[in-house]
Amino acid sequence: WYYDSEYRDAVTFPITVERSYELHAKWDVTGYTITFNANGGEGDYPAMITVKHGATAGDQWPTSDPVLEGHTFLGWYLDEDSSGTLDEDETTGIDANTAIRQDMSLFAKWELNTYTVTFEAAGGVVVPPSQTVNHGDKLVEPDEIVYGDGTQYVFGGWYTDNTFSKQWDFENDVVTAPMELVARWIPAVTVIFNTNGGVWADGTSDEKPVVVASGSTLTMPEEPTNGAYLFVG
Repeated sequence: WYYDSEYRDAVTFPITVERSYELHAKWDVTGYTITFNANGGEGDYPAMITVKHGATAGDQWPTSDPVLEGHTFLGWYLDEDSSGTLDEDETTGIDANTAIRQDMSLFAKWELNTYTVTFEAAGGVVVPPSQTVNHGDKLVEPDEIVYGDGTQYVFGGWYTDNTFSKQWDFENDVVTAPMELVARWIPAVTVIFNTNGGVWADGTSDEKPVVVASGSTLTMPEEPTNGAYLFVG
């Protein structure tokens, strides 16, 4: 309250009334509080700002977006139930140019990233199709591929680059970015098993060629038989 209409002489209550007065009310525009919740993310942004009724936040608005691993920031949104979970039909975000007419609790809206993973067969006969997965998901292991007629090279797995320093583990590794997996081919060695007059369990006596990767361990096949003879190796 003021004694004058120019608001230069403020009333200090209580006062002693010795004559008639006309006191003038002074009004100021209401200020509203806006709080920010990164909704699981983090970053350099104000916890709270105050904006006058009908005004915009302008320079008070966060100058940088929060970040959340594996997600894309979509903006600041009103949370109708104050639970931190945004309504599915809420499509309009609040920004520095929004006229403010109420207190607001704003929550960061996030979209889970998806990535495309391609496969480079590096000469293999069949190229597996690409896979699109969400951040943190595992890949489906493609069927094993072959090189040429299968006698020149043996498939040695899928790697994250052509230096073959990191083999992809389909059981445990998860995708965190777009990438290309490269097939590794290891020179093949053909080992032929000749029964020397014996027969295999299926009754045949044909030579059995086995193609293995150079430097790998060879497992002994089933033992052949040869009538009254004892197989010794």
